[in-house]
Amino acid sequence: MIRRANRQQATCLGFTLVEVIVSLLVMSTILLWFIPTIAVFHYANRSSSAQTTTSTLSLMLAEQLYNLTFAELGSDAAATCLDPEGKAIKGTADGVCKEDLLNNTGHSQAEAEGETKYKYQRYSIVCSDSLDLAGGYAGTPCDLPSANLTTGPVPSELSCAAADYSADQKEIKVVVAYYDSHGKCHASHLQTMKLDL
Repeated sequence: MIRRANRQQATCLGFTLVEVIVSLLVMSTILLWFIPTIAVFHYANRSSSAQTTTSTLSLMLAEQLYNLTFAELGSDAAATCLDPEGKAIKGTADGVCKEDLLNNTGHSQAEAEGETKYKYQRYSIVCSDSLDLAGGYAGTPCDLPSANLTTGPVPSELSCAAADYSADQKEIKVVVAYYDSHGKCHASHLQTMKLDL
């Protein structure tokens, strides 16, 4: 007598089409929840990078000004501005120095060329016992009109009151501002005191 081998049929045939579709729907829903989060992280990362640049540009100029002698920092309404080589330029007589279209290393570019990497504006002022410039400007440092640099009001970070300083004190104030790709203004400021010792 010949015996035939019994073939066992597999009880597990894999996933059904319905199970696959349900799992794909669940995964798609989860991914849709994460996409906005990824966009927020990307925007925050870019903003953080640009904010770091504004802080660096503020610090660079503040250190250059601080390294000048007390006499070189100027007096009265004659602001001390630096040329590209870092030398003091006196007699601007507008109170605030302004640099437009800077890149992340502090170099400027002509507006006509219009590259987006040249997007930072930097303002600086040296406050003393003979300079009054009112604060209270309602706008942002990104759109501060040139007329305000002479008469005010300016952002509070750039305001000066002569009564706050003695003859042997000068305060260096620097503000760097930029517009991000969403049109929002970001700014950082730095101030340091210089004493005539």
